[in-house]
Amino acid sequence: MLAKHLMLSLMLSGAAFAQTRGAVSWFHPATPQDAETAALLSYDVALNFGLLKPHQTQVFTAPLLTPNGPQLPMDVLYYEGFAEPTLPEHLQVLQDALGVRTVIGGLVKGEQVTLLLQQGDQYQEVQVKAPANDLRKTTLKKVAELLKTSLILPKLTPKELALPLRDLEKLDVLAAVAPYKDAKDPVAKAFFESLLSPKEHLDQAYQAILQGPKRLLELNVGQVPSLITYQALYLEQNGQTDEALKLLATSKYPYAKTLSEVIELTRGKKLPESWPPQNRGVLTQAQAVILQATGEKVQDTREGLYNVLPNSEYALQEFSFLAFDRNDFKTARSVMERLVTLNPYKPLYWTNLGWAQYKTGNAQLALRSTQQTLQLDPRDEIAAYNLGLYHVALGNDLEAQDAYDYALGLGTYKDTQMAVQDLTEGTETRYHFYSGVLNEQLGDYPKALKDIKVYLGSSLSPAQKDNAEQIVARLEQARCDFELKDQPWFVVKGQPTTQLKQGQYLQADFNVRCAVVLPLPVTVKYTLSQNGEVVSAAEFTPPLKPSTNGFRINEALVPLFEVKDGELKSEIVVTGANGFSKTFTQTYPVQGQATLKERLDSAGLKLVNLYGTPVVSTDVISDLSRQVNTLLQDQAQFKAMYPGLTEQQMAAVSTVTPQKVEQALLVLLSRVGAELAPGSEVYFPDEYIGFVLQGQQAQQN
Repeated sequence: MLAKHLMLSLMLSGAAFAQTRGAVSWFHPATPQDAETAALLSYDVALNFGLLKPHQTQVFTAPLLTPNGPQLPMDVLYYEGFAEPTLPEHLQVLQDALGVRTVIGGLVKGEQVTLLLQQGDQYQEVQVKAPANDLRKTTLKKVAELLKTSLILPKLTPKELALPLRDLEKLDVLAAVAPYKDAKDPVAKAFFESLLSPKEHLDQAYQAILQGPKRLLELNVGQVPSLITYQALYLEQNGQTDEALKLLATSKYPYAKTLSEVIELTRGKKLPESWPPQNRGVLTQAQAVILQATGEKVQDTREGLYNVLPNSEYALQEFSFLAFDRNDFKTARSVMERLVTLNPYKPLYWTNLGWAQYKTGNAQLALRSTQQTLQLDPRDEIAAYNLGLYHVALGNDLEAQDAYDYALGLGTYKDTQMAVQDLTEGTETRYHFYSGVLNEQLGDYPKALKDIKVYLGSSLSPAQKDNAEQIVARLEQARCDFELKDQPWFVVKGQPTTQLKQGQYLQADFNVRCAVVLPLPVTVKYTLSQNGEVVSAAEFTPPLKPSTNGFRINEALVPLFEVKDGELKSEIVVTGANGFSKTFTQTYPVQGQATLKERLDSAGLKLVNLYGTPVVSTDVISDLSRQVNTLLQDQAQFKAMYPGLTEQQMAAVSTVTPQKVEQALLVLLSRVGAELAPGSEVYFPDEYIGFVLQGQQAQQN
């Protein structure tokens, strides 16, 4: 079976900013010895040609909106974090994400620099060779030649900035500015000042993005196309969606339109037909792929994204899913082989490579790939089931049985159902044996019996035949008659429920059992009714493991606030996948109103002091009033725990009456189930003070 992990909401973690002339990305060092030259050369190019500095390029790209929040496109598309451009496609991503025409990057290796330049639709790659002490100057002259501009006297970044620049590449601004007091060179001083006390808009934007996005709204973004996306996201996430959309509508930056459409989508508006439009850039293609993965109906741009970014791990992964969707296992196998080379530590890739290898006729290679998955993640249930399938295909019976035994302890019944489906594609009768074994563990005894009988009709050894006949005998006797062990409802855990009172909480403890494996999935539905009217009802289908013969359901918590004196009828219906159903009926007398102590006990709340010791004995109101008054008497502790209260608030809180304590307690009890789980420990003075202050505020309003 194919393991499919999809990126599946909005938070701020990416950025957008650029300068109209262009941008410089970090030059990539081929070896650690080249790191200093690469960092300095990156800054040299920005300094001499008025381009976006490499650390700004790194974080100013317009974000892709993913289910994990907005993220930098290079992080999404290349996974390992910001990738220094070493391929033409890297430059294309940055060009589109920054809204600029020119992007420069490169690779430094010894006494050679590979310059990469993207200008509009034109890409150039140039080799520069020079002695180490002259390499940076020679490279700058070549850049001037490529940009068709003059460079009379190249400015070189002082070597003392090599380490700070490398710190910036790691987004460690604090480490980068640490040596600013010792800076002597004017260029070095200007560098540190641009980070600590920025005066230019680009530097101010960089500081704002890292420290306080609100400041972006104060900046003039006329010449920086992609910065507008950050301003809009800040407005949108602070409840100013209309303002964000109006701002984006003023921009000619193509991705601004995409961003506005996606923001509107999250607010309930549909995307335009045939979205996204063509020729809106690589970011829009990537955004469409992300939306498609969440279930949105958009144009399928997975193949187009892969064609533009054939070295992007994300594009490769999504294109592999497309190939699997098309049952094009040959293409899927080719793509997965590239992915395991790019990232050999991701179990998903090895699992899917194994599946593609199996579907293209090589179970032996599939076995090896899947073993690699389980070395990386021994709990990968899909890989474990696939391992069993590949052993079956290779005729390794003992290994297949061991693999399926292992897999049964990992996944849910749904994984086992998929494994059975995979086995049905096998043409040899021995596949029926393993289908029968798995179906028995799902509690589907008729199917299991049918499979084993088909297997028995084949040519078997005496030992195989004897084993199969024993299974048949067991299956012919197997029948699940549901039981409910223990009492299904309780008011106070551990105590028998003989009578209910109005205001109590009724908690479920459905202990479903069967003498054999349950027919999975099993659904449990309860209905509580009084005089024919439903008080509460719910249905549960727990994600059980195969081979299960029992489980508990204790999620249901029913407040008995509206019941009347009389009888409360409980009806619990348990239904298996085979259609067999059994109903358990019980009635409980309801008489009188529960005391506050009885309500507390039934809710399971533990009212404690600061040391976790219970504070309520029998008289709830007196005990809680005493706890609040004791705290108020210690003014030093009270002010330390609740600083900032006004005199008026202090006066309201300090007037402790039984009525206010009871009202605060009733509000607390009303939150049980919705906000508070039974068994929660509660420090009541917090609840009391919050209740009093809210009441005071409501009166003022």
